[in-house]
Amino acid sequence: MSNVSTFGAFSTARLGMYASQRALEIVGNNIANINTEGYTRQALEQRSMYIGGADRYTSISNLRIGGGVRCIGVSQIRDPYLDIRYRNASADVGSLDAKLSGLEQIAGILDEVGKGLDGEGILEAQFNDLITQIENLVTQGAGTDQYDTLVKGSAKSLVTLLNTYADNLTTLYNNQEKGLQKDVNEVNSILTNIRELNETIRKNQIHGKDPLELLDERNVLIDKLSNYMRIDVTYTQENVGAGTMVEKLVIKLAGNDPNSDSKDATLVDGNYVTQLQLGDKDNNYDITLDALKDDDGVVMDIKEQAKDKDGKLLFDKYGYPVMVATGKKSTEIELTDNDLYGSLQSMRELLTEQGEYATTDDINGDPNATTKRGIPYYQKTLDALANKLATILNEANQIKPGDKDANGNPIDIYDANGDLKPEYAYYNGGALFSNSGDGNDTTNITAANISISKAWADGEVHILQSKKPHDTTQSTDNSNLTHILYLMKEKHPYAPGDTEGGKDAAGKDTVYFTGSFQEMFGHITDTLAGDTQTTIAKLQNYSTAANQLYVDRDSVSGVDLNDEALGMIQYQKSYSAACRLMTTIDECLDKLINGTGRAGL
Repeated sequence: MSNVSTFGAFSTARLGMYASQRALEIVGNNIANINTEGYTRQALEQRSMYIGGADRYTSISNLRIGGGVRCIGVSQIRDPYLDIRYRNASADVGSLDAKLSGLEQIAGILDEVGKGLDGEGILEAQFNDLITQIENLVTQGAGTDQYDTLVKGSAKSLVTLLNTYADNLTTLYNNQEKGLQKDVNEVNSILTNIRELNETIRKNQIHGKDPLELLDERNVLIDKLSNYMRIDVTYTQENVGAGTMVEKLVIKLAGNDPNSDSKDATLVDGNYVTQLQLGDKDNNYDITLDALKDDDGVVMDIKEQAKDKDGKLLFDKYGYPVMVATGKKSTEIELTDNDLYGSLQSMRELLTEQGEYATTDDINGDPNATTKRGIPYYQKTLDALANKLATILNEANQIKPGDKDANGNPIDIYDANGDLKPEYAYYNGGALFSNSGDGNDTTNITAANISISKAWADGEVHILQSKKPHDTTQSTDNSNLTHILYLMKEKHPYAPGDTEGGKDAAGKDTVYFTGSFQEMFGHITDTLAGDTQTTIAKLQNYSTAANQLYVDRDSVSGVDLNDEALGMIQYQKSYSAACRLMTTIDECLDKLINGTGRAGL
């Protein structure tokens, strides 16, 4: 005798057929979704059916065997540890990829390799042309309008190039600003979609359904979110009553400063989600997280695990923590400079980082601020070049209080009545560059506004041949022209405080480069090239690691045709075997019922 009835064997065969059929259907679903983004390979969960209870009338010959197989559900084959590692790597790749994209766009403006003639860059070639025209003025045309006009034309082409570069950097800055806002909106959309999926998944689980495809869709969104910022994803079980447990997803910012107010910054908490608010330029593009809210805009109550009178944590009968309201509600959180990590932070840094022009506030927020260079750094260094060029040549082309003549006596070109002294009858030096082509104002000259002064453009001022007095229309003294030529090739110091844009820099008096005008521009492009190459090298390493993790994860979660083909053969054979078992049992019973006991009849 057996603990399974004679006809119970039919149920065993039937359940085997059913399990094999369900498994074949899952294999088919896996194959159908082999190219579906984010699809996770599914597997049938089975459990041996146990026939329990005590037999009142039993025999020592009875054998305990099972009652067949039960299909208890469909699960996903996924490795949470690989998810964590891949998403961390995704944040690394997103950060460096966004940074590299910005640097390459800056390089498209400032990188002059191959853009000029004879192997020179455009701006370098124009500097050389200006030097050549000044040399010609010294050797051939000192004191003549023709050669002064040639120098003026070359200088005008040079400042036009500086204006163009500055305008292009401003356009890039504005586009980057729009791109950052677009990405913030995209993150907010992702967070909202995750909340909606959480609600749908919760409802499905309450009604006993496996929301596998919804989980896949949510995982795709979480992967996308990890590209924008580094996140910490946790899954817990929540008791919704009557012993029913549902999954609860919590997403927090990862890697925050433990001393920061944002150390507990939460993006998603079950059916509650935050939204990112981006500050403007005056607010340094700081990002604030709104209070966690549900779909109706209700702010989330903060809960904590309950304790008994002795301070011990309480758990329910299922072993899950008992949570109680604290009376507090979620509030907005202002993120500090290094709380974000990923493409959002890199895009923000392209709009805010000033390198050597960093202020004390910048350094307090980020100790590495002086080594991070975004668009503002390149704008300020280009301004420094334009300002230094204008300041030095303007000073060289006019007599200032305190200047002395060849005998060491103070120079004053005007008499007591304010009239030009006779010996300076042919003196008409003055500012060569101004902050506008419509005037002669030399204050706060930048790459964006540097222009040929109106006085020089109108011929009221020309390049001063000499600062020594002379009474003939053609002086043979070219000392000032020679001095200007020398200044064009001389090495000059550059410090942030030299320009208006660097007055508030923490190291405003610290010289960060010394070189000629051309060498200064070379320093700017060399710095850009160095940052770009460093970023490329890091990105290649991070991309390699991320791709390997993606392959590792896909080898676990993805659909493999070979595995599915083997499964198909296995389940097809098990189905055939279950069918054969049922046929065999039928034949045995037929023999027992119809083929025995006839001899005595």
